[in-house]
Amino acid sequence: HLSIRRQRQMCIRDRVVTGCYCNGRYILTVEDNGQGLQQNQQSGQGTAQGLALASKLGGEFTRESVTTGGVKCQLAWPLDSEILTAS
Repeated sequence: HLSIRRQRQMCIRDRVVTGCYCNGRYILTVEDNGQGLQQNQQSGQGTAQGLALASKLGGEFTRESVTTGGVKCQLAWPLDSEILTAS
């Protein structure tokens, strides 16, 4: 159980989600301005889900601290450009 103080420290005020198609891959990025990754921090449920999804899509999942604070998670997978232009 997390204390009120710890919950406030973990508070995320902003989250930015972007996606782009680049060189045959779709790249989905989620970046927040929370506290960032802590040393010796265990991977949580979100990381496990990102890794599982990357595996199913034949892609990669990465997670890293942002120098200004927060975390950037990126999921990238191969995507045929014909899928993007089909209507």
